[in-house]
Amino acid sequence: MAKAAEFFLSDGVILTGPETGVPASTKELQVMKESLKLPLLIGSGVDYNNIEQFISANALIVGSYFKEDGNWMKPVSFEKVRNFMSKVERLRK
Repeated sequence: MAKAAEFFLSDGVILTGPETGVPASTKELQVMKESLKLPLLIGSGVDYNNIEQFISANALIVGSYFKEDGNWMKPVSFEKVRNFMSKVERLRK
C-alpha cells in the first residue's frame, strides 16, 4: 500500500500499530524508510519510553500518551508533553 501511495503522489504515509496506543513495528519502519521516498509518519504507540525507536521517522503523531493516565477521554497532561518534547530535543542534537 505504501508503494501505491507513492505512485499516486500522496504527501506521506502513516505507519500505525494494530490499534490505538499500540506501537508500530520497528521492522516495518526500517523497511519503509529504505524503500520509500515519501515522508513517513508514525501514527500510534509512541511514548517517552520508546521514542528512540521512532525518532528516525519524519513525524510522530502522539495522542493518547499525552493524556492523563493514557486515557484519550482525559485532559492533556502538560507535564507529559514537556518531558516528551525535552527528550525529543535531546535526541535530535
